[in-house]
Amino acid sequence: MRDADRYTTESIGIPAMVLIERAALAVRREALRLHGWKRCVAFCGRGSNGADGYAAARLLLEEGRPVLVVQTGEDPAPNSAAAAEKQLYGRLSGTVLRYGSAAWQQTLSGWIQGDLLVIDALCGIGFTGSLRGEVLSAVRTIGAMKQQGGALILSVDMPTGVQADDGTAAEDAVFADLTVTFGARKVGQILYPGAVHCGKLIKEDIGIPRSALRLACGKTPGDSFFTMQPQDLVQIPGREPDGNKGTFGRVLLLAGSRGMAGASLLCAESVLRSGAGMVKIIAPEDNRAILQERLPEAMLHCYDAQHGNGLPKGMDTDAGWADVAAAGPGIGRDPAAAAVLRTFASAFCRQGRGFLVLDADGLRILAEDRQLQQILKSRPATCGLIMTPHPGEFAALSGKPLPEFLKEGILQRIGEGRRIAEAYRACMVLKDARTMVLTPDGIFLNSQGGSGMATAGSGDVLTGILAALLHRCQNPYQAACLSVLLHAAAGDLAARELGPDGMTAGDITRRIGRVMQENMLHGVE
Repeated sequence: MRDADRYTTESIGIPAMVLIERAALAVRREALRLHGWKRCVAFCGRGSNGADGYAAARLLLEEGRPVLVVQTGEDPAPNSAAAAEKQLYGRLSGTVLRYGSAAWQQTLSGWIQGDLLVIDALCGIGFTGSLRGEVLSAVRTIGAMKQQGGALILSVDMPTGVQADDGTAAEDAVFADLTVTFGARKVGQILYPGAVHCGKLIKEDIGIPRSALRLACGKTPGDSFFTMQPQDLVQIPGREPDGNKGTFGRVLLLAGSRGMAGASLLCAESVLRSGAGMVKIIAPEDNRAILQERLPEAMLHCYDAQHGNGLPKGMDTDAGWADVAAAGPGIGRDPAAAAVLRTFASAFCRQGRGFLVLDADGLRILAEDRQLQQILKSRPATCGLIMTPHPGEFAALSGKPLPEFLKEGILQRIGEGRRIAEAYRACMVLKDARTMVLTPDGIFLNSQGGSGMATAGSGDVLTGILAALLHRCQNPYQAACLSVLLHAAAGDLAARELGPDGMTAGDITRRIGRVMQENMLHGVE
């Protein structure tokens, strides 16, 4: 956004003051839509974010609202946009008090109580590092106004103390009720904890041309972020009217172990509800009864994992039958599970075609099993691999203790994910509160879904969806993005109907079909 803004003003020639005025108009519009305030205090810095704040304060003053501007730091630089907007505000008899001054201290007690809107225009997207000095003090004052007086907080472009690049938040960072951002959403507004600090997020067009955004993103295309909405599920190819269960995809699933039949069930049912024609589950004999009873549509290949012959027979036949394979959910991590996974992966890779999804326990085994690592790294180029680690599995693949891994920033994790993906020639799906898919064209950052999806088995559901869509899409990156989106949209539907506390992974599975029906609409009249 910084590059796009600079290109707009310097190369295209749209004056900065035009962008500032349009930003201020957007802030005024959203401020007036907020109910429950009668007076406004705008905290303004000396940079471009402060310029937006001065302009918004002036427009609210013109609306007849009592407005007070509190200036932090030194006066804006001469001939800067902030200096010009401060001057315009003053010409309308607007009051500006220096933060920390005697006049401000005298005024503070009268303005901190009730019916108050606070505009946070201190730093915007320019904040990095930690809050210090007068800005820190001002942010704490804003927090006191919210906590003690019930003030509404509107942040201009970015809550002060939150980094726009990665969503990390400094101690005492502003918690806004509403953030009005300009041009495009920032990564730090979607990632946590930044998303929480933003409150409700509204994006406004202030006249930055799309060509400027494209140019800015084009400088580092592989590192640009993009999001998708549920209506983008229309990209999922439809079912051919003359197709059959074989042409809609055959999925082979290695999932479940003694006491973990649920992983097989959730994953396999999600395969079928996402449009695949057939699914075959490879699981221990212990799971046969519950699988046949709960999911009669699935085929089974059960083997004796308890009495010596721990390896399933006829794995090559199964692999030759399948278009897509998925392995890992609930299989365990003991040596027997590792041996079965190696046999499974070898059989599928020998076919030299299709896609293999590796998830859950499969990724934990991969992190430590050199034989499996070699099998996957030496597989034919025509056999695609998709990995779907959550943070714990990602840390294991990275060879780092989880506490150390969690301290890394998002850009470090992306770099590590790309390194692992390159080593295995794989598509990497990094699961978290905001799941990411690392693609050659950029980073898909999922902005759908919610806390209700943080429930046992949710990852197994995603694995099943992905296995089904891989056959339909044939492009692993497109399939991964659409699978994450479909999974999240089904989770959102479950949360709306049941509440985030009352939903289970099975509730997500049972809503996949409805979400696809509502958003795909492949020419159905």
